[in-house]
Amino acid sequence: MSHVGGFQMTLLYAALTGLLFLILAVRVSMERGRAKVDYGSNGGDERFQRAVRAQVNLAEYVAPVLILLLLLEMSGAMPGWVIHVLGAGWIIARVLHAFGLSSGVQAGRITGSATTYLILLVLGLLTLYAALG
Repeated sequence: MSHVGGFQMTLLYAALTGLLFLILAVRVSMERGRAKVDYGSNGGDERFQRAVRAQVNLAEYVAPVLILLLLLEMSGAMPGWVIHVLGAGWIIARVLHAFGLSSGVQAGRITGSATTYLILLVLGLLTLYAALG
């Protein structure tokens, strides 16, 4: 299989993020049906609202994280293991957050959020380092 331009590391984490997003989207649809919530309404159903927030919260962070991860990989300024640690940390953080928010387990939501912030901070700093290099 040929890879145009490489960037297999970011491709991996983008693919995993897409699959997680799909799982969360399906959960929203299932909760919408269960709660009989019309489109454009939150219906006042807490489980439905949590499912929506888990998906939307992922959507809020996916672009900056994957763009920074790709730019850092493209720059070649960091060894591959750094990209993998950040990418895997991102996926773990988002799974923890989605689980915690959806289930009401605060430790998962808080740990996922804090780890997401840390990943974004490190990506921002390393990308800045690469740019000023």
